[in-house]
Amino acid sequence: MTQARSESILADAITRILASHGLVIAGLAVSFDSTIGTVMVSGVVPDAETVGKVTALCGSFAGVRTVDVVDLVSSAGA
Repeated sequence: MTQARSESILADAITRILASHGLVIAGLAVSFDSTIGTVMVSGVVPDAETVGKVTALCGSFAGVRTVDVVDLVSSAGA
Protein backbone atom coordinates (compact mmCIF):
# COMPACT_ATOMS: atom_id res chain seq x y z
CA MET A 1 0.00 0.00 0.00
CA THR A 2 1.35 3.43 -0.89
CA GLN A 3 1.84 6.22 1.62
CA ALA A 4 -0.76 8.35 -0.18
CA ARG A 5 -3.30 5.52 0.00
CA SER A 6 -2.63 4.97 3.72
CA GLU A 7 -3.10 8.69 4.37
CA SER A 8 -6.35 8.68 2.41
CA ILE A 9 -7.67 5.69 4.35
CA LEU A 10 -6.95 7.40 7.69
CA ALA A 11 -8.58 10.64 6.53
CA ASP A 12 -11.67 8.70 5.45
CA ALA A 13 -11.79 6.87 8.81
CA ILE A 14 -11.61 10.18 10.67
CA THR A 15 -14.42 11.58 8.53
CA ARG A 16 -16.59 8.55 9.37
CA ILE A 17 -15.84 8.81 13.11
CA LEU A 18 -16.75 12.50 13.18
CA ALA A 19 -20.05 11.71 11.46
CA SER A 20 -20.77 8.78 13.79
CA HIS A 21 -20.48 11.16 16.75
CA GLY A 22 -23.15 13.38 15.21
CA LEU A 23 -20.84 16.35 14.73
CA VAL A 24 -22.22 18.88 12.26
CA ILE A 25 -19.39 20.17 10.06
CA ALA A 26 -20.36 21.99 6.88
CA GLY A 27 -17.85 21.68 4.05
CA LEU A 28 -15.75 19.15 5.99
CA ALA A 29 -12.34 18.36 4.54
CA VAL A 30 -9.88 16.04 6.31
CA SER A 31 -6.35 15.18 5.23
CA PHE A 32 -3.41 13.46 6.90
CA ASP A 33 0.31 13.94 6.40
CA SER A 34 2.01 10.83 7.78
CA THR A 35 5.51 12.29 7.44
CA ILE A 36 4.74 14.72 10.26
CA GLY A 37 1.77 12.95 11.86
CA THR A 38 -0.60 15.86 11.31
CA VAL A 39 -4.33 15.77 10.58
CA MET A 40 -5.63 18.90 8.86
CA VAL A 41 -9.34 19.65 9.29
CA SER A 42 -11.35 22.42 7.69
CA GLY A 43 -15.02 23.31 7.62
CA VAL A 44 -17.63 25.26 9.56
CA VAL A 45 -18.88 24.07 12.95
CA PRO A 46 -21.67 25.50 15.12
CA ASP A 47 -19.51 26.37 18.15
CA ALA A 48 -16.13 26.19 19.90
CA GLU A 49 -17.21 23.08 21.81
CA THR A 50 -17.46 21.22 18.51
CA VAL A 51 -13.94 22.36 17.57
CA GLY A 52 -12.72 20.76 20.81
CA LYS A 53 -14.54 17.52 20.09
CA VAL A 54 -13.13 17.38 16.56
CA THR A 55 -9.62 17.97 17.87
CA ALA A 56 -9.94 15.24 20.49
CA LEU A 57 -11.40 12.67 18.11
CA CYS A 58 -8.80 13.32 15.42
CA GLY A 59 -5.99 13.12 17.96
CA SER A 60 -7.14 9.71 19.19
CA PHE A 61 -5.96 7.91 16.03
CA ALA A 62 -2.68 5.99 16.03
CA GLY A 63 0.06 7.89 14.22
CA VAL A 64 -1.52 11.30 14.79
CA ARG A 65 0.79 13.64 16.68
CA THR A 66 -0.94 16.96 15.99
CA VAL A 67 -4.29 18.20 14.76
CA ASP A 68 -4.44 21.39 12.70
CA VAL A 69 -7.88 23.02 12.96
CA VAL A 70 -6.80 26.46 11.76
CA ASP A 71 -9.34 26.27 8.95
CA LEU A 72 -12.12 24.87 11.17
CA VAL A 73 -14.25 27.90 11.96
CA SER A 74 -17.22 28.42 14.22
CA SER A 75 -20.40 29.84 12.73
CA ALA A 76 -21.11 31.30 16.18
CA GLY A 77 -18.60 34.05 15.56
CA ALA A 78 -15.49 32.54 17.14
